[in-house]
Amino acid sequence: MGEGFLQVNVYAGNIGQPVQGALVAVSGHGLNTTLRSDENGACEKIALKCPDKKFSLEEQRKVRPYSRYVIKVKKEGLRSAQVNGVWILDGETAVQKVFLRGGAQTGVDAVDIPEHSLWGDYAPAKDSPDPDEEERGPLELPEYLLVHDGLPDESAAGNYRMAFAEYIKNAVSAGVYATWPPEAVKAHIHAVLSFTLHRLYHKWYASAGYPFDISAGPFYDQLYVRGGPVFLSVSQAVDQALFQYIKVPGQEGPFCARCDDGARFGAPGRLSKWGAKDLAERGLSALQILRRYYGRELDLASCGTFCREPGGARRLQAMLNIIAASYPGIPRIAPADGRNRAETEKAVRAFQELFGLPASGQPDPATRHHISYVYKSVLWLLRGRYIF
Repeated sequence: MGEGFLQVNVYAGNIGQPVQGALVAVSGHGLNTTLRSDENGACEKIALKCPDKKFSLEEQRKVRPYSRYVIKVKKEGLRSAQVNGVWILDGETAVQKVFLRGGAQTGVDAVDIPEHSLWGDYAPAKDSPDPDEEERGPLELPEYLLVHDGLPDESAAGNYRMAFAEYIKNAVSAGVYATWPPEAVKAHIHAVLSFTLHRLYHKWYASAGYPFDISAGPFYDQLYVRGGPVFLSVSQAVDQALFQYIKVPGQEGPFCARCDDGARFGAPGRLSKWGAKDLAERGLSALQILRRYYGRELDLASCGTFCREPGGARRLQAMLNIIAASYPGIPRIAPADGRNRAETEKAVRAFQELFGLPASGQPDPATRHHISYVYKSVLWLLRGRYIF
């Protein structure tokens, strides 16, 4: 028997408004425990029983390598929420965000987490040619994308505006096991990032008349679980690799990096997830793994210059001060005059600790990108619009 960890964060509307004092009940596998969210919307991290890590490192179908728990959240004045089937992996921390809505307080907003892509009964991804478009969109790391929560032609499914980095973290957490060697996880991050940018760069869905950027299903795109957990180690790895995509000489734009699980099905020219795990255990780097499956000529290109980062120390301080109005755990910077280096470092470190970033106190590109996301979430909340 193994032990994993769960961190529940509670918000009203979006990440810009944490909820203090929410009652959070966690149950499953003989456990029933109750938590309270603090001023930053965060509950105490708890340890939970789950299968031993070895089951997530083997290609086997006898023992599900993760356990599943139920989370129920209540707060007076807001609708209750319930998340069914949260994944818990041995030695890993699952971060589960729960969003409570206003309005009618009767009923419960439920989120049903499906099985992980490596365990559930999912069909292999379908090959799809690029649309014949002469003009391409500018290559940049977007702040948001529209995700269709179903098959492309499923008109009843909703479209959701999603922070780009949060989408990548969700898709990677649902794509490989967080217990795998870091270089295997990193290779998958580059593949997911490149595939997503490829869809956006070629305006794949927009050119076909669809009102979204990518679908949530693995048959056409890659598995994205709306409302699903993100593993802390995956989140931190994405933050470090967020600005690098796969580039193949002679091909325009990011590479269309397809993946298969490599155990139940696989196809030439696609990355085998289980194969990548084995190669990482043999000491290969993420780039070497990618070249093994996609070709020796590929390389990693940087899109860091395309990220719309906040500019200047004064701008950064102003954004942190606005965020601090929603997150009391972040100290305010006064005066926000572009100097005040010690107080800025203290505020940045507090922000990094709250949002699971390496707490260096330095506003590196990943930190700036996340500050921009949270800052705009606060602004959108003030305008009565919501981003998850």
